[in-house]
Amino acid sequence: MTIDASIAAPPSRNDRDRDNQRLTDLKYRWPARYRASWVALLLVVLGAAVFSRSALSGPSITLVTALAGVLAIAAFGQVLIVMTGAIDLSISAIVSVGAGIVVHYAADTNVWVLVLSSLCVCVLLSLVNGVLIVILRLNALIVTLA
Repeated sequence: MTIDASIAAPPSRNDRDRDNQRLTDLKYRWPARYRASWVALLLVVLGAAVFSRSALSGPSITLVTALAGVLAIAAFGQVLIVMTGAIDLSISAIVSVGAGIVVHYAADTNVWVLVLSSLCVCVLLSLVNGVLIVILRLNALIVTLA
């Protein structure tokens, strides 16, 4: 009776190194602080599904993703500013001004003219902030807070 060599042989050093590498990769790619966040998100979604069934309906998901898109664009703008070493506290105020213009004039104006004018106002406000910070060398935190 013969024993198959692949079954009887102990794991080679390369196999153990590969397993250790996978464990190390998993440890660094999925650290405990991220696991806690994912578990918390899962609990929130399950809680919403149990206590408020309409929270996971089609119209609700559509609204949430539309709002998340606007926040993602604002966050991307903030990331670009932080990457330069500055900070801009006026992004939320400028986004609110743009939204206020759109909401206030929505019934009376063409949508494209409304969006373009809202965008122009937001760019003008950002340009004023930029001139105060870059040209006049004022503190970015103070300018955008004001």
